[in-house]
Amino acid sequence: MSLLEIENLTRNFGGVTAVANMSFQVNTGEIVAFIGPNGAGKTTLFNLITGLIKPDYGTIKFKNIDITGKVPEKIAALGINRTFQNLQLFNGMTVVENVMVGAHRHGKQGLLQAGFSFPGVAKEERFILAKAMEKLELVGLTDKKDIPVEILPYGQQRLLEIARAMAMEPKMLLLDEPAAGLNQGETDILGDLICKLPKMGMTILLVEHNMDLIMRISHHIVVLDHGSKLFEGNPGEVQNDAKVIAAYLGEEIV
Repeated sequence: MSLLEIENLTRNFGGVTAVANMSFQVNTGEIVAFIGPNGAGKTTLFNLITGLIKPDYGTIKFKNIDITGKVPEKIAALGINRTFQNLQLFNGMTVVENVMVGAHRHGKQGLLQAGFSFPGVAKEERFILAKAMEKLELVGLTDKKDIPVEILPYGQQRLLEIARAMAMEPKMLLLDEPAAGLNQGETDILGDLICKLPKMGMTILLVEHNMDLIMRISHHIVVLDHGSKLFEGNPGEVQNDAKVIAAYLGEEIV
């Protein structure tokens, strides 16, 4: 079943076309990777899907709802969440508090109820804490739950950002270079985690330069070059396509 439908999506910045007539579909439960050289349009595509920028042309449909040009909070409310190339954590808060921020999306108590200490507030906070701890366990950070987020090693901060995104329990999760800064052990943990997410009800879109990771976990790969879709297929097809090899400066993807 098609969850995301992109048709003729185009975005220009001045005289530069960052995304050009892009069309593809993503099915529910897939892990779909977007690869290509720097400047190929991968992050711009993510920004268009999540509403950070508006397209000049084309349509984006999620769950058969037209979300083209909608503001980010409305798109997030429909079930799309993301991480960023540059870390977006809340300094001055602990590890678990950062994840609780994501889990608060599912809370029903407002500022008024909290200000007057209504009975449901404490119960809801316990529920949100439990949800946050569940996600920290998935990324192996439960023993770091009470430390300030800014002293967490960079690789673990990457995993924490994913845990916070997971706490929002999105239907579609966009991961923008999640393995950046991770060592091999952390990358292996990340790959195993991403493979589990479809079983938890999440469809994954992934931008990543680590080809070993991409080839190991992806169901489908879309190759971008200069803002256009160069090729798409399964990992084996992508790995052996002459156009893809040429786009990577003549080096075979291994």
